[in-house]
Amino acid sequence: MAGKGNRDFELVVGLNPSLSLKEMQSDISSLITDLNAKNFKIKVGVIVNTADLKQQVEAALSDTVATPKNGGGGGGGSQSKEAQKLTKDMQAYGSALSQVSKLLTELRTKQSGWTAAVNTPQGDALNNYIAQLEILKTRLEQGELTSKEFSTQFALIRGEAASTAEEMQRLGIAQAAASPTTIAVDTQEYTKNLKTLNDLLSRVTDHQNKWTAAQHGTSSQSYAQLETYANDITTLISRLQTGTLTQEEFNRELSRIRQNVDVAETAIKGAGEATKSWSDRIGGLMQKFSEWFSLTRVIMAVYRAIRQMISASIELDDAMTQLKIVTKDTDDVYARFGDNIANTAKKIGSSITDLLSSTTTFARLGYSLDESSALAEYTAMLQNVGDIDVSAAQDAITAIIKAFDVDVNDIESIMDKLVVTGNNFPISVAQIAEGMNNASSALAAAGNTFEQSVALLTAANTTINSCRAA
Repeated sequence: MAGKGNRDFELVVGLNPSLSLKEMQSDISSLITDLNAKNFKIKVGVIVNTADLKQQVEAALSDTVATPKNGGGGGGGSQSKEAQKLTKDMQAYGSALSQVSKLLTELRTKQSGWTAAVNTPQGDALNNYIAQLEILKTRLEQGELTSKEFSTQFALIRGEAASTAEEMQRLGIAQAAASPTTIAVDTQEYTKNLKTLNDLLSRVTDHQNKWTAAQHGTSSQSYAQLETYANDITTLISRLQTGTLTQEEFNRELSRIRQNVDVAETAIKGAGEATKSWSDRIGGLMQKFSEWFSLTRVIMAVYRAIRQMISASIELDDAMTQLKIVTKDTDDVYARFGDNIANTAKKIGSSITDLLSSTTTFARLGYSLDESSALAEYTAMLQNVGDIDVSAAQDAITAIIKAFDVDVNDIESIMDKLVVTGNNFPISVAQIAEGMNNASSALAAAGNTFEQSVALLTAANTTINSCRAA
């Protein structure tokens, strides 16, 4: 069309409202290139006034909205709205989708690789940018964004993500986190943690023992939970001892158990049941009384034993003093005698005091210390066999020795004859000893030997028993 300024003619090009401005400019440039390729005598040039073209596009869109085709008001409005949005059949849509997908892949790679940033503000921000990109991609795929809206939002997210990544690198958290190490046994950290757990377990079990009023009270559920928490502590101790816990895991589990224990104890205290039950109190008092009574009995037994020991020591000292007065030997002799008489008393089951008394008695009769010691041993044996007291045994031995002129070395055979007679005839050793004590001198004066005298005493005792039986 001629007469338009210095232009030979104008080419009026129809607009397709479904195309973007950039796509329109691309189509016009292609058209001009094709015209110039025909070797016309005039060259076709074009000046595209972007502002004019934009106004024309807007006017065309306005006309389309104002005058819908076929009188269909709803269909024309929808078509105009879609023209403003990025859709799948537009070249810009593919470029936008490629950009957002590429950035999403990049940020997700950093998210999975930079585990040192987990639970940090920067790591949380990175997760937020990924979430924003996913929303942006969804809106893009659903055709809800114009090119300008997409470009603005995408540029904002990309810029903030790049800034956050730089900060993470500066802080040294743009890397994989170091693998947590378990708590080694017998280290200072292990010892400290084990003590903490043992103290907490002692606290829980102590309250279980002392707060029995809560066992069947209103806080019974909290009391029962203490047993569960005690088991949790025991399990944690086992894991610590086997070296399968990291410090982070330990701290987390310890914090959880402590919090639960505090809640349960607070509930029991709030119910006023942080004490022993009435039956436990009475039982505790009875147990304490029983323990006190038992302790008192032990103390009294010890006291009596000490008194007896003191009394026995005094008696032993007195008996030894009397023996020394009678025998008048040296300290060395008495030292050896003390060792011998102690062994003798242990062997025949007699007391040292009785042996010393018998030894002194025979020493007064003119026997030496060794002879008196031997006679004292036989006296203790007669005392045990005849079940008589020590003085009766001493009198019987003395009477037999004096009446029948028995040598000290023959006393053992005398003792054997007394035991055999007492075991096989109707007369006891005690009766023979009593008979010898009363009649040995008379029997000896009548010319009887010891054996004959024992036979006479046995016959007389048999006759007496027979008369009593009749």
